[in-house]
Amino acid sequence: MRAVLMAILVWTAPFYGIAYAQKQLTPIKIAYAAPTVDNVLIAIADSQGLFEKHGIKAELVGMRGGVLVMQSVLAGSADFGQAGASETVQAIISGMDVVMIAGLIPRMHYLLVTRPDISKPADLEGKKFAVASLAGTVTIVARRSLQTLGVTPERVTFLVAGAPQDRLLAVASGNMDATIVQPESLAAVKKAGLKVLKDLSEIPEPIQLTTLLTTRKATREKR
Repeated sequence: MRAVLMAILVWTAPFYGIAYAQKQLTPIKIAYAAPTVDNVLIAIADSQGLFEKHGIKAELVGMRGGVLVMQSVLAGSADFGQAGASETVQAIISGMDVVMIAGLIPRMHYLLVTRPDISKPADLEGKKFAVASLAGTVTIVARRSLQTLGVTPERVTFLVAGAPQDRLLAVASGNMDATIVQPESLAAVKKAGLKVLKDLSEIPEPIQLTTLLTTRKATREKR
């Protein structure tokens, strides 16, 4: 949360200095992906009054997924965005006017969920793994975690099944064999009769899950 505040304060420094002198708050808009454990830092900072304490009036705009967050920032309808690191890096590589100004959640904050008959990671070889998209954060975390657990990702078939609830349904119905979901889905996992094979947050290997981003144009014009 400190990283979020520091990045935003540096970006808005010239403006909140003036705002303080005039006893006004500098308004900014922050777009963030659907409220999950990975995307609550900004909401917590706002609820604790940390933005206003530093002369900023933050308007938080919830969106369904990192792609919409990215589009909002690029279109100028949001000053900052909190999205998956994979989406941010892909946007930068593709030449979009995006810059990462803070890294958030540097670990695999997911649960590896499987059908009850799967007893160990090695059992996942040759199986079908439900993901949100073929190039997003879920797939990247899934591949990295499987490799760390001794499973060759190329021996697993990754198939798009959508949002967490849809992925769990696909596994529960037998159409898929495994997926990863965030901890807040644990109740749904248990209700579906599925198994948490591994809490991936126990894996010490670092990975950048979420980022705070803006545009290079904004850094040039508003600093």
